[in-house]
Amino acid sequence: MTLTEKAFHLLYQQQLAQFEGKISGPPPSFPLGNAGSFIGNNPWVPAVEWIKEYGNRVLIWIGSNPALLLNDPDLIAELLVANGVDFYKDSPRPQLLPITTDSSCFIANGDKWREKREAHPFSAHSFHGWLISQLHSLRHQTRVSGEDLTTKSSEDHLDFRNSMERATFDAFAVMAVGETLDQQAYKDFQCVADEGTKRLSSPIHLPEINPVFKHAHHRWLAVFDRYMHSESCLKGNNPVAKFLPETEYSEQDFCAEVANIFPAGIFSTTSTVMHTLYMLHQHPDHLAEVRRALDEMGPDPSWSTLNACHALRFALYEAMRLYPGAHFFHAQCTSGFPT
Repeated sequence: MTLTEKAFHLLYQQQLAQFEGKISGPPPSFPLGNAGSFIGNNPWVPAVEWIKEYGNRVLIWIGSNPALLLNDPDLIAELLVANGVDFYKDSPRPQLLPITTDSSCFIANGDKWREKREAHPFSAHSFHGWLISQLHSLRHQTRVSGEDLTTKSSEDHLDFRNSMERATFDAFAVMAVGETLDQQAYKDFQCVADEGTKRLSSPIHLPEINPVFKHAHHRWLAVFDRYMHSESCLKGNNPVAKFLPETEYSEQDFCAEVANIFPAGIFSTTSTVMHTLYMLHQHPDHLAEVRRALDEMGPDPSWSTLNACHALRFALYEAMRLYPGAHFFHAQCTSGFPT
């Protein structure tokens, strides 16, 4: 035991005694507990090592506060679903509030979460039907992006991750506002997303003093404000034309929620597609099975046909199981909810 570990045990004997023999975890050190392991790392990096060593339930210490690291689907479901009212989201609210907006249900708790979730445009009964109606536009944009990737890869070395991220960005834009966005909008999106990553990775709450981020964030939201009031957007088959007249959200909050679609979905979608392709190429027999199923559907399958393609669905699910888009989620006991 190191000197800093001895100091932690000496100062917090009573807290440590509550868990002795019940649940194990990495030895905490004074003054950060185990939080020092997160500094300079993505949070899931030390978490994975602890899970490998101590199992799917790990006791860690953030300073002098105990925390439970869970990697068991049943326990996570119990926490988030069966006993959801007993917990609230502290992190990532302070970190993400400058990135999203206070209108977002993602960073809300309790009654406010329920109110915002029920009023959210994507909770509308007609949302699923609208999503299906996007299949043609999404298929066309995917083909355009695929042809572009093929051309670029034949001419020069291709950074596949960055290229896939841009292709996903363009697909989201086509659904959100009816057309792709320019390079400046993409750069602003990346700046906003990078700031979010930096804030989530930091062990402390960073002040909102980054002028580059502030300008990029302002331009990013202005893109959707401009499209919201454009004639083509108001007459198109997009969330603004479809759901703005029906929602209880203000125009400003609705604009922010359309913008929030991008950081909420771009990275998880890109990750899922890339890891699915990666895993399939590691298993040629399954790749052949998926290709055969896709060929049988023809060039323009309907939503119901795609939805019934078990080979593709199972490949996507397995990739998400092994490489989840959302690696980490924080919740705290409601008994400690700030009043």
